[in-house]
Amino acid sequence: MTAAPFSVTIHPPGIGKEVMQDPSWNISIQGEIDASAPGKVEAALKKAGANGADVYIDSPGGSLAAAMMIGRMLRSYEARSIVGRYNLDRTKSLMGQPESTYSPAGCFSSCTLAFLGGVYRYTISGSQFGVHRFSSRAGPSADDMDLAQMVSATIISYIREMGASPALFDKWVQEGKDSIRLLTKAELDELSVVNNGRLRPVGLIEAVEGGQILKGSQQTRFGEGKAIFVCADRGILFYSFYEMNKARSDEILGGNWLHSLMIDDNATPLPKPAAEGYRSKTYSALFPLTRDQAWATGASDKIGHAMQQARAAPTFIGYSIDLPKDAKSNVQKYIENCLSETRKK
Repeated sequence: MTAAPFSVTIHPPGIGKEVMQDPSWNISIQGEIDASAPGKVEAALKKAGANGADVYIDSPGGSLAAAMMIGRMLRSYEARSIVGRYNLDRTKSLMGQPESTYSPAGCFSSCTLAFLGGVYRYTISGSQFGVHRFSSRAGPSADDMDLAQMVSATIISYIREMGASPALFDKWVQEGKDSIRLLTKAELDELSVVNNGRLRPVGLIEAVEGGQILKGSQQTRFGEGKAIFVCADRGILFYSFYEMNKARSDEILGGNWLHSLMIDDNATPLPKPAAEGYRSKTYSALFPLTRDQAWATGASDKIGHAMQQARAAPTFIGYSIDLPKDAKSNVQKYIENCLSETRKK
């Protein structure tokens, strides 16, 4: 069956995004990626402008070079990529506008490289993500082998550049050129192919004058959260920094907030901040932690800061930071050492 020709359609944000104060446009990419594809994608991204774009991808693949060009364009415009189809259902209306719907799609072969260009990457439930070994010409000549090595090195370098695991390339070469290896959800997560709106966290123990601090940060599509824990004379202090987009910063300035420490998916109430401030889209606050909160932090997989208008409110403003397995032991050791020292005082 002949693949559909490459096409790009673009839609301004619908009513759903307007309600969420998300000004990003919606771009749909479909069909075989050919030499004309990068130019069409760039034109759509330029039309979307500075507000960014959600780019929905449904493609059987095509040109490797064109796919990587598209990926780098998506990254330079800070676009988000989604394997799926964006549809407008004109038979249904929401506040006078056609209703936006989403359906599963497929991204195969070189399409997977274009997809990696998204800063934040998602798949619509039911979508397929498939890889296979690339090929150049028929015939195992020395020139073909040299070309294959160069292309392999280029693809691996590109995968690293886009923030995914180079082990993704192993999945490519494990499959024949005439068949497709469908990656599971677990594999997509493990290889950082899909990040669901959250970049890899950064966490470390950092030496400062007079001791050490525990610091972690994580960038998400809704802003960046940074948590700093300091061992003080009477226990652990929690410094929270939340850098957000303009819409959310206006919410914080206008709100009378109740604060919670996020430990995994549970909110533990915090007192009023001992100090707080707002500068250059970053809200900062300082809280003393109880010993129980500190111990729970050391045993958690995620930590963060939530702000709510009421304790029972179903939504919150804030962030959480994932703790990788290799960082958890450092966090636990830091908390234990601090609490054992403060117990002696």
